[in-house]
This record gives sequence, structure tokens and C-alpha cells, in this order.
Amino acid sequence: MISVIVPVYNAEKWLRRCINSILTQTYPDIELVLVNDGSTDRSLEICREYEKRDGRVLVIDQKNSGPSMARNNGIRRCNGEYLCFVDADDWLEPDACEQLVQAIKQTNADMIVYGYRRVFNGLAKVEDVNVDTGLYDTDDALKKLALNYIFSPVSKKVKVFGCLRLIRKKIMLENNLWFNPEVHRGEDFLLFAQLHLHVRSVYSMTDKVLYNYNNVKTSITNTYVEDMWEMALKTYHILRDAVRNKEEEYKERVNCMLIYRSRLCFENIMKANHNTSFKLRKIQEIVNNPDLQMALNITKGSPLIKEMKIYCRILESRNSLLNYLYALRMHFKVSVRRMFLIKWRKQI
Repeated sequence: MISVIVPVYNAEKWLRRCINSILTQTYPDIELVLVNDGSTDRSLEICREYEKRDGRVLVIDQKNSGPSMARNNGIRRCNGEYLCFVDADDWLEPDACEQLVQAIKQTNADMIVYGYRRVFNGLAKVEDVNVDTGLYDTDDALKKLALNYIFSPVSKKVKVFGCLRLIRKKIMLENNLWFNPEVHRGEDFLLFAQLHLHVRSVYSMTDKVLYNYNNVKTSITNTYVEDMWEMALKTYHILRDAVRNKEEEYKERVNCMLIYRSRLCFENIMKANHNTSFKLRKIQEIVNNPDLQMALNITKGSPLIKEMKIYCRILESRNSLLNYLYALRMHFKVSVRRMFLIKWRKQI
């Protein structure tokens, strides 16, 4: 059995499409766990409707606690040997579970990685997950995959969405690994980065598009997230502890990850509806952080961050104005790129 866990929060607009895509799978031995996270719209009513109609549906109703707690409750209650996660505004291809089961029978892998397409206003684009297809079952192959998941060069960045992975439930329970409710940005990255340290085999079928990602959720990337840097630091500390007894390559990747996340936080600060003084202060807090400065020192000269070489030098200067100007330039480039992308989509 495959358990499909869907956290649901105010998703009535897309929920039926998501549920129908799961219950009409060509492979029938599935369990659908719908976790209502304190929705204030008709989401719970829709979930209950499907629970009455199909015995494979289990509905869990919890007070609003966030997607991590919702997924964790789903994991605790699900019965499948394998489990995967689907967001309530996304949907699966009709034969997704059938293809996954075939892969399990062929490889007996602890984890399966698969492909996806991004859908925006009816336009679909298959995205590159940046994980080569095939079976990873040797120590060297698994190590390389785990390292690239933690951090890979920006131009070859591995897609880290948790919804692109099927995992053997036993691996999570044996290693007491759960979604961290204290990390509410990048929580799926954090969990699967740790899982990649424990799996004994991974099968990549990234050439098979099984998941449809509704681009509506990326609207959050256009708004300022107040505690984004705090979340980045918490993720860094947890992963640093997780690889403490690993080879130096793992520690290097974790430090590179923090540098990359700091740049994302610069972009985030520039979205804030605050004055320049506020933005300068926030940027300086990041620049002066001892963990970040240590990471810069450890990774100096690393080919992994070659594409961020100029950024790293500006960070090392600790000059708040210089770092602000870099962030301003970066924000302008992103804004122009987004503007042209929106115009292009409208023309199509």
C-alpha cells in the first residue's frame, strides 16, 4: 500500500481536483490521508464527503498548527509501507502510483525520486529536477546524492521539494525523523536532507513526470517573510549537528547551503515594505552573523560556490552599504526578469 498524505488548509478551490487525481489512480491499493489544518472555508466538508464515499480515505481534523504538524499527524496515522506527500493545490498523473509500485518491485528502493511539471494559468512546463536517472545503492553513489541534495552549485541546483519523493515509512520511524514544526520555511528540505543520510538505496525516475505543481503557491515568493533568516539559521544548526560525525564534504555542503540561503534572505529583505534604514539594519544582522562568517572562511576557494564568488567577497567586507547595494542590484534584476516573464505568459 502507498499512503498519500495531503495537508489541507483553505484549499476548497483546488481540493477536488487533487483528491480526484489520487482516488482515480490506475493502481488502486492506496490510502489517502487528508489532514485538515483548521480550515475556515469548506475544505473539511469536502474531505468528509470523500471519506463517506470511499473507504480508502482517512480524514484527520486538527486545529491550525501548520503543514509540518499536519504531515506528521498523517504519518502517525497512515498504514502504507511507503508514503508520499501531495499539496492540496497540486495533483498526480493518473498512473503515478502504478509507476511507483513498478519501480519498488524492480529495485526495492527506500526512496524514489520522480519528475514534475509546473503549471501556470493553464501553461505547463516540465522542470529539470537535476538528479540523474538510475539506482543509487552504493556508498559512493548515495553519498554524492546526499551531498548534492544539501547543496549543489546554483546552476545545477537539485530540486528539493518533498512532494517529489516516495519514502519507505520504516526509515522515518527507525531514525525518528519528522517534519520540524519550528521550521516553517524549507521544512521539507530539512527532513529529506536528513533522510538522505539514512536511506540504503534511492531510485531516480526523474524522466517520468508524475506530479503537477500548481504555480499559484509561489505567490509567497513575492512577499516579505519576516523570520526567513532565523529559519535558515535553525536549518543550518540542525543539519550541522546531523553531519557532525560525517566526512568533511558534508560539513562543507552545509556551510555552502547557509551562504546560499543568506543570499535568498537578501532578496527577501528587499521585498519588505519598509524604509532603507530597516533594510540596511536587517542586512547587517545577516552579514555580522558569526555562523555565516565562519561558513565563508571554511568554504573560501571552494568550486561549489564559484558562482557566488563576488557575493562572498562582499559579505566578507561586512560593509552594510556595499551589501545593501548588491541586494538592490539583485532585486532589480529579479524584478525585471519577473516582469518580462509575466508579459511573455500573457502574450501566450
